[in-house]
Amino acid sequence: MKQPNYLTKLNRMLAAGQIRLKGTGVHVLDVTHEDWCAIYQGKTCDCDPDVKLRATVVHEAENR
Repeated sequence: MKQPNYLTKLNRMLAAGQIRLKGTGVHVLDVTHEDWCAIYQGKTCDCDPDVKLRATVVHEAENR
């Protein structure tokens, strides 16, 4: 099965270092799909969604 387009964009953000996974905490993302995207029919995302990092809540252990 083909990977949804929003996950492809998310993986690019990870590869570019825009999002860190190890020891960060929680990331809040906005994913905006086109009105015609197949995701609204319960299928795989096939549009070019906007994926934006809204916030990162750093785990308390990282703040010490």
